[in-house]
Amino acid sequence: MKTKMKRGLAAALAVLMALGLAACGTTAAKEFDAEETPKALMDAGAFSEDLEEVEQAVLLQLYGLDESKVTAAAGFGSTGLTAEEVAVFEMTDETAAQEAESLLQAHLEYQKESNVDYRPNEMPKLEKAVVERRGKTLLFLVAADRTAADGVLK
Repeated sequence: MKTKMKRGLAAALAVLMALGLAACGTTAAKEFDAEETPKALMDAGAFSEDLEEVEQAVLLQLYGLDESKVTAAAGFGSTGLTAEEVAVFEMTDETAAQEAESLLQAHLEYQKESNVDYRPNEMPKLEKAVVERRGKTLLFLVAADRTAADGVLK
């Protein structure tokens, strides 16, 4: 009986140790910073042109976000020559971030529909666009150079 208990305890400890080691190997991706992330993407050369800053009120309206659920936001867009843009939002909590993520996806779909005939040469960028949520932050990205962008976003 004692032998069975020791074996059971040893097996349970082995499972706990394995789970502990597995947890050490995974790290949650760092949340996006509304000030630093767009700047880092621009500095990395992810865009084919200089993007202009979009005022926060316009930015929130553009993406359909509720101002009361946004704690920080920054966005930059093309002057009209390309579909390139970047926006980062910090929401009040993860629930608000989940809701906002669907609005950013809708904005992406609208951009695709709007540009398919108007600027068909921009479609490859839109097909590789990023809508990503990390915790309570979100990134919307349409970049010319996804390799440069991905280097920043790791």
